[in-house]
Amino acid sequence: MACPITVSKFVGTVSLGLLTGLSFATSSITIPSLQSLPNASTASRTLKELQLRTRKNVLRLSNITAIALFTAFSLSSPRRKHPYLIWTALMSLIGGTGLECWYNRKSMTWSCLSASSLGFGSCSRSGFGVISWGSARAGAGGSVSVRADDEDSNGNGSEIEIVGDEEASSAAAAAAAAANAEQELNVNGEAVQREMEQEGKFQRFRALVLGLGFSMAVVGIWGDGA
Repeated sequence: MACPITVSKFVGTVSLGLLTGLSFATSSITIPSLQSLPNASTASRTLKELQLRTRKNVLRLSNITAIALFTAFSLSSPRRKHPYLIWTALMSLIGGTGLECWYNRKSMTWSCLSASSLGFGSCSRSGFGVISWGSARAGAGGSVSVRADDEDSNGNGSEIEIVGDEEASSAAAAAAAAANAEQELNVNGEAVQREMEQEGKFQRFRALVLGLGFSMAVVGIWGDGA
């Protein structure tokens, strides 16, 4: 049976390595590839989606690393409580959660941070959570059932009401599509380019901090084996 201390060290080190690779790949491969997109609006949408997905995975891996390494330190005997476990866990928290909160300090909220860390949702740059498609689908199903009950009880009158609701929803959807198209036309390519460069610098700095922590973990585990 594997030792819980060894398993915790292994999980923490692997998670930190994945976190470092995620930041490095985002800064050196993904963000430069966004510059080949055909227009600024597509690049802006893709960059925002990339930021949301990267934030969720960074927070999750950072917390897994810190919990695993703190667990290994607390379970170790007094003679084997190596300080590198604490320093590596702190580096993962600083490079992951700490830098994320600092970079998005104007929009990050505690509920947003907790949801992203646990994997239940993600947060937009405005600080509001993104509703999952499951809840939206459940809400739509509830409205359909209510309309079906109305149709059974009221007969043809409910059919007219449903048609009116459908026309209103289609008009609202058309207005929203027109507003989105107008917003896409107003996207500034230079602003998107600056945001890409800023995101790339931030991810490179994060990869440097996390790489230092990962090197510390590898050297510490090698010292334990020696």
